[in-house]
Amino acid sequence: MLTLEPPLPGFTTWAAEGHGFGFGDATVSERVRGRVKRNVIVAVLGRRVAATFST
Repeated sequence: MLTLEPPLPGFTTWAAEGHGFGFGDATVSERVRGRVKRNVIVAVLGRRVAATFST
């Protein structure tokens, strides 16, 4: 996200833990805890800019 053109005015990231059924790539400790490590990215974008990221 730091290399996008035009550059984003700002975004926030933080570490998180997720629950669900996708434990195929989970480590042993994640399987024991019942949650896997995840990263969350939050960005506030205008509609036009956000539309360039949709697929």
